[in-house]
Amino acid sequence: MQAQTLALFAAGVILWFALSFVTKTWVKQWAAAVLAGLSTAWWRWSTMQDVAASQGIAPMSPLRFGLIAVAGMLILASAGMGLYMLMKQMRR
Repeated sequence: MQAQTLALFAAGVILWFALSFVTKTWVKQWAAAVLAGLSTAWWRWSTMQDVAASQGIAPMSPLRFGLIAVAGMLILASAGMGLYMLMKQMRR
């Protein structure tokens, strides 16, 4: 179960990286992050429900789960774009 979770998270990060590799503006970077976050949330929703049921806790709402996934990818996108801008300025 944990290997599958890690593999799907890695797939989301790879999707974000592939999309962000060709984007060099903040808006495009954030759009790629939102797409990767939503796709990761979509793939993980059923597994998250099963884990919550097996542990006897209330499952998270789909909106909250999606927002958390998108927020994580936005953090990665902002950090990546910030590093890109820093490296771009250092080359001047």
